[in-house]
Amino acid sequence: MYTVSGRLAGLPSSTSVQLTESVSGFQTIASADGTITLSPPLTAGSSYSVSVTIQPIPINVTCTVSNGSGSISSSNVTNVLINCAASPVVVADFAGADGTGDVDGSGSSARFNSPVGIVVDTAGNAYVTDLYNDAIRKITPAGVVSTLAGGNPITSQCASPCAVINSPWGVALDAFGNLLSYGAVDYISSVPTSGTVSYNYLFNRPSLFATTQGSYHGALAVETNQAVYLTNEVVYLTNKSSCALYQLSSTGNLSVLAGNETSCGYVDGTGSGASFAAATFATGNNIVVDQSGNVFLADGGNNAIRKITPSGVVTTFAGSSTAGYLDGAGSVARFSDPSAIAIDSAGNLYVMDTGNNLIRLIAPSGQVSTLAGTPGVYGWSNGAGTSATFDAVLGLAVDSAGNVYVVESDESVIRKVSR
Repeated sequence: MYTVSGRLAGLPSSTSVQLTESVSGFQTIASADGTITLSPPLTAGSSYSVSVTIQPIPINVTCTVSNGSGSISSSNVTNVLINCAASPVVVADFAGADGTGDVDGSGSSARFNSPVGIVVDTAGNAYVTDLYNDAIRKITPAGVVSTLAGGNPITSQCASPCAVINSPWGVALDAFGNLLSYGAVDYISSVPTSGTVSYNYLFNRPSLFATTQGSYHGALAVETNQAVYLTNEVVYLTNKSSCALYQLSSTGNLSVLAGNETSCGYVDGTGSGASFAAATFATGNNIVVDQSGNVFLADGGNNAIRKITPSGVVTTFAGSSTAGYLDGAGSVARFSDPSAIAIDSAGNLYVMDTGNNLIRLIAPSGQVSTLAGTPGVYGWSNGAGTSATFDAVLGLAVDSAGNVYVVESDESVIRKVSR
C-alpha cells in the first residue's frame, strides 16, 4: 500500500487550508508549512487527484496545487506541492444600485433605502437592515434580494409585546439562527429566518433608551452562549451621550460591561474604569464577539480597536490614539476613525478604516494589513485590491469562504470583496 504526500509552503500563521484527494474523498486540514499526508493507503495502480477545497482565510492568500494528479506505481508519491501566496482581492457590486427604493429582485435590479447592518449565515445568505424601508432584507449567495421581515408601510407582524421592525440598525445571528435586530425602539426584535417576528429582548432602561427623548441607533453582537452586547448612541434633548458597552440578558436586564455612561475618553482598564471615545458610537456597526466571548470594538474616536474580555477588562488590541495610516503589529499600526467591524471563524478581524477609506485586516496576533481600498481616496469604484474605492460604509460581514460583504449606505448598494 502506498500514500500520497507533499509539501505545503507559504501558508500564513493563524490560518489553514483544506485539501481533498477526490478519488478516495480523503481530506486534510493543514495549518502550517511542511510535509503533509494527502491520501489514505492506496494500492498500486490507483489514481489520485489533490485539490484545494477551502482556501485560507483571510482572503488575500490563495493556495495552488502542482503535481496533484496521477497514478501510483510501486512507491509512495511525495512530489505534490501546495504553494500559498498573496493574491489581490476583487471588489464588485453584489446587490442594489445607486439610488433608493424598496424593490426585491436580483443583483442590480433590487433597491434598498439606506442599508446599514449586515450578517451572513452558514449557508452564505446575507441579511441586511434596510433603515428607511423599516425592513430586514435577505440576499442569497446568487444575489437574489427578498424582504424577510418588516417593510413599508410599517405593520405589526406578531402579537404584543412583539412590535414592528422600526428603523433597524444593528443585526446579529444568535446560536439558534434567529436574527436579532436593534433600531429606533426600546427592544431587540428576533426574526427567525422564516421571517415572522417572534419575540423581543426588552430593555429595563427606558430612561436611557426611550425614543420619546430623542433618536438613537446602535450595534449589537451575540455570543455563542446567548449573551447580547450592545453599543448605543442616545441623542437626548440635552445632547447627552453614552460611552458604554452594555450587556443584555434574555430577561431584559441591561448592564454596563465596560466604559461609562457619563464619562468618555481613552483609558484601558476594567469595567467603568475603562473609557471609550464619544464619537465611537455615532456611526457604524462596531462590535463583534469571538468564539471565546471576547468583544472587539472599533473605537473610532480613539482610532483604535479595543478588546473587552467577558469580565469587562478593556485593552487596546490594535492602533493607538494617534490617527494615521500604517500597517504593523498592535499599537504600531495606525487607523483613522475605524467604524464597521466583522470577524471570521479563524478570529481575523475586518475593519472599515473610515478616515483612510480602507478595509483593514487584523490577524489574531494583532498584525494589521490592508485588504482593499485606495488610501485617502473616497469614491465608489470597483476593481482589484487597492484600486477600488469606498464611500460611506456602515456595515461589514464575512462568510465561511472569507468573502467580505460591504454595506455602502449612501449609495444603497451591497458590495462584495472576493478572490
